[in-house]
Amino acid sequence: MKITKEELTQMIVEELRNDPPVMVKGYGELKLSQVKRKLVDMLIEAAEEVMTEPASFTHLNSGVIQALHQALKDNDAV
Repeated sequence: MKITKEELTQMIVEELRNDPPVMVKGYGELKLSQVKRKLVDMLIEAAEEVMTEPASFTHLNSGVIQALHQALKDNDAV
């Protein structure tokens, strides 16, 4: 199956529209899917940290979770 240049361009445009780049304060530019995945991973880690003795709040204190959440809010992804 051959793909024309126009079809390839349209496929790329649609892909970028589905996963646009997002600016995250302190991180720079990430794809929307990367921001979501990183936020989920950090929330899981934060929940695990809270269960330890003594509890630590590394991700919460660093502001990374807040920056990721704000980036999602700024891009209407939340």
